[in-house]
Amino acid sequence: MFKHLRLAIAAAALALSYGFTGAASADELPDLVINSVKLEATGKCNRFSPVVVGDLVIANASDVRAPLVITAPLFEVRDVEDPSFKDVDFRPLESLAPGETATARVRIGILKDKSELEGIRRFIVIADPEDRIEESNERNNSYFVRVRVDCAE
Repeated sequence: MFKHLRLAIAAAALALSYGFTGAASADELPDLVINSVKLEATGKCNRFSPVVVGDLVIANASDVRAPLVITAPLFEVRDVEDPSFKDVDFRPLESLAPGETATARVRIGILKDKSELEGIRRFIVIADPEDRIEESNERNNSYFVRVRVDCAE
């Protein structure tokens, strides 16, 4: 018991000597934001082609580096009315320096029943969808975009 107490006291003293006081303030946290989103319908609604494709850019809008997170997706894009109509990027969430961006390619609707997808579709784009990175502002991680889907096939 005393061994554990001594270790806890030593760890607390070390943390205080390096200025660690627990949770970081908002000024000491990264801030991931959706910088831009460009989605468009492909005109193909067969089972082997994406219905919607595009690019999105996620930026670190803070003065603090965002850490690398290997076990979380970088983004998720999903239809607001049909959450199964989505794309998730399962590559590691990149470590982003202040002002740095990460670009990702979106491909939605491959190998899905394409019936009743035509019309205006509303998508939500979410950076760090599993909230693995503590941020100064979690409220700016999402963005809505509308895409008109017309199936030629």
